[in-house]
Amino acid sequence: VLRLYPPWALLLMITLFAIVIFPIPAYFVYCLIHRIPFRPKSRDRPITASTSLSLSHQLTPSKEVQKEEILQGDETKYPSTSHVTS
Repeated sequence: VLRLYPPWALLLMITLFAIVIFPIPAYFVYCLIHRIPFRPKSRDRPITASTSLSLSHQLTPSKEVQKEEILQGDETKYPSTSHVTS
């Protein structure tokens, strides 16, 4: 017995298919408009940002930065003790 899908089910399948597939050509057009390269220029190594840091450096500030923040926090909390008057 051959049964056909109802029209609403066919429309639902086409809609779901379009939602899943649409981001691929949309990103392709976005890359073309903004001139984003699809391949790295150097085939030896992947392209990486020159200012990128490892995750451990991004999450924990250096000791110097922590000291500066503590010193600046003391001056803002206790302005009368940070300046000596004679």
